[in-house]
Amino acid sequence: MNTSTSILRLADVEARCAVNRRTLYYWMERRMFPRPIQLGPRTVGWLDSDIEAWIAEKAAASRGNHNAARGACHG
Repeated sequence: MNTSTSILRLADVEARCAVNRRTLYYWMERRMFPRPIQLGPRTVGWLDSDIEAWIAEKAAASRGNHNAARGACHG
């Protein structure tokens, strides 16, 4: 298991999740997507581990494995 994590910027998250900025912020408003962390006064980023967990949750849910998805994502 990789214990280190990296920070992703918005363009990276958009590419990783295959959705645009508007969709990401829509999902965040509705608590359907991990919130970013504040990096500076006008800069945010997402923990790679949060995004990976979200992707794993969505993959598990789409395959009917809802119990595994519950433990996969915190965000």
